[in-house]
Amino acid sequence: MLEYLIVCPLAIVAALFGVAGNYIGANHFAKKGVGFVKPLTIFVLAIFFIKLCYELFIAK
Repeated sequence: MLEYLIVCPLAIVAALFGVAGNYIGANHFAKKGVGFVKPLTIFVLAIFFIKLCYELFIAK
């Protein structure tokens, strides 16, 4: 049976930053609207796709 080690201080910090990021993102979306968020989302997804292809085909 696998045992998992949970580092509580790290988990708490990660949770706080997750909540803060969601709060900031929601407020930013409410202020700027779809016109800013949609291109930003496409940009981030494009970078992720390029990174994924690099790791899959080039990096060894």
